[in-house]
Amino acid sequence: MIGTTVVFMIYNILLVPLCYVKLWWHKLIMVYVYSKTYRVSRADKFITFCMFWIFGLITLSINTFTDIYHFLRHLWIRDILKSH
Repeated sequence: MIGTTVVFMIYNILLVPLCYVKLWWHKLIMVYVYSKTYRVSRADKFITFCMFWIFGLITLSINTFTDIYHFLRHLWIRDILKSH
């Protein structure tokens, strides 16, 4: 159980920079791509890109620690409620 947790934690932490670069590039491309389903202005898309650029690593880090928390919680729960 400890080995699996360590591997999970290392894998999640190593994925944060990769995810940041991938999402940064995706948001930059979305500034220039015309969206047919949602009528969002280019300025709004650019602001979304800038906000991700500033707060992206913080958000991804919080999500990583949330994943680790739920992973550990799942390991320690013995009587999980069964879903139908």
